[in-house]
Amino acid sequence: TYIGGDTGASGDIQAPIVGKIALARLYSIGLSEKQVTNIYNDYSNPVPVEPPVAATISGSASITAPKGDMAQTADYTIVFQDKNGENVTVSDTENVTWSLEGAGTGVSIPQSSTGDSVQLSVTKEAEEQKVTLKAEYTLVDATKIIATLEISVKPNMEEPVEPIDPTKVEKVEINGETAIRATNQQQSEQYLAKALNKNGGEIAGAAFEWKLVSSTASGVGLNSDGVLIINASAGSGKVVIQATLKQNPELKAQITVNITGSSNNSGGSTGGGSRFGTASGNSAVVLPPTGLNTNPKPILNPELEYVGGFQDMPRTHWASASTQTLLSKGIVNGDAEGGLRPNANITREEAVKVLLLTLEKEVQPVEGSVDENTSEWAKDYMLSANRLGVIQGDETGKLNGRDTISRIDAMVIIARALQLEDGTAETLLKFTDNAEIPDYAKAAVAKLVELGIVKGYTDGSIGANSNITRAELFALMTRIMK
Repeated sequence: TYIGGDTGASGDIQAPIVGKIALARLYSIGLSEKQVTNIYNDYSNPVPVEPPVAATISGSASITAPKGDMAQTADYTIVFQDKNGENVTVSDTENVTWSLEGAGTGVSIPQSSTGDSVQLSVTKEAEEQKVTLKAEYTLVDATKIIATLEISVKPNMEEPVEPIDPTKVEKVEINGETAIRATNQQQSEQYLAKALNKNGGEIAGAAFEWKLVSSTASGVGLNSDGVLIINASAGSGKVVIQATLKQNPELKAQITVNITGSSNNSGGSTGGGSRFGTASGNSAVVLPPTGLNTNPKPILNPELEYVGGFQDMPRTHWASASTQTLLSKGIVNGDAEGGLRPNANITREEAVKVLLLTLEKEVQPVEGSVDENTSEWAKDYMLSANRLGVIQGDETGKLNGRDTISRIDAMVIIARALQLEDGTAETLLKFTDNAEIPDYAKAAVAKLVELGIVKGYTDGSIGANSNITRAELFALMTRIMK
């Protein structure tokens, strides 16, 4: 396949022709603008361009039904790759057709959807289900390229709301970035809301409902935790995010975010004759052309854009924003196999290390030794935590660092590290498994609940008999972070 233009009897192109993809490849191997210009000014041979051989769908793999009558929407875009795994553009996106398989009540896309993108709509009637979004592209020779994405649709399930006195709330405030530049990879940005009293102090226990009020930028979405998803296909525009206090829906706040679209999305073909985003003609070339990514990077599956590059934690994971924060501060890292294992249990020694680093507690070499059930690498962290009163040994004095830690015990060591006062036991009565919380932990757990640091599950329990997962601990750490 060659870039546009006239062909001779042999089928070769007779004129020097320039295409965005060919230019991108020359830039990607390190040639300067002058070198590339000279090559094309002197070039009289065919310039090969690889057609797409595969495609993926960029967009969120999870969407939650809304609470109100306004549908929750998410944008999806098809991204093409050539045989080398590099992204390529096509100019005839009208040959892309979209369909939705396995969709139940409340989940739909527009009928007869064509083009490089489509919008999925979910209404409040939607029940839990998995649907498959399918994009089919037909080439000139009738060959078809098919991309699919499985999307989890979750019903709206109210989480337990902490009781607060709404009359004490003076206003609601949202904190987060107000300007974001889209890249060729999916991004996420966490927004945080606070309920403030008349003195500007934060009121603990406030819960918020998040909503994307309006958007003039394509390729963006907001989840129920206040995380804004900016897809690789995002265009320029403004989005307005709103947080409403659940305990008093009359109190709400908004923040406007300016999205600058990726340069890859600023244009398509600059001329006729080709289906693969190229230009044709015999005139001199001005380099680099507008919208050209001069350092292209293949995105084999934009949807599975991973937190910190760890392939077991996509950015659609509920704790992705918290984990990204801890990664950026060097508090957590992957294991020897290159994974974050967000859904795995965490050991006492691992939890202690993360806790001390999060609270910036001083950890120095400590004299002494640890028991055989505690790793040598964790000695200073465990002995420092023991000296600070954060952890205690068992009846034999062993710290048992390699044992997994329960949710309740994790809450206890967090409360000790924060040196919190005791909470009120009555606070725990709203949890269905409150009777299973050990007496030694009730005051600490109650205080964390009162401060809004700990929240229960959607089934009304606090997980009294469960071990804490790595992702759950990471989320708690960002709530207590200085």
